[in-house]
Amino acid sequence: MRNKWEAHLLKGLDRRLGAYRTYGLEAPEIWWLDDLIDPNVLRRRFLEIVDQLRRAAP
Repeated sequence: MRNKWEAHLLKGLDRRLGAYRTYGLEAPEIWWLDDLIDPNVLRRRFLEIVDQLRRAAP
């Protein structure tokens, strides 16, 4: 069960993600603290993002 502060923060996140959907914008990628536990996974995801940006660059 979430505490009141976590519930408040998650409601804000839901509102922001809803706004992205409403305006047809790509939602930002969310990294949870659990994702930071394994530096290899984090490094691999970071490199994937950099590769995507390079491919999309003019």
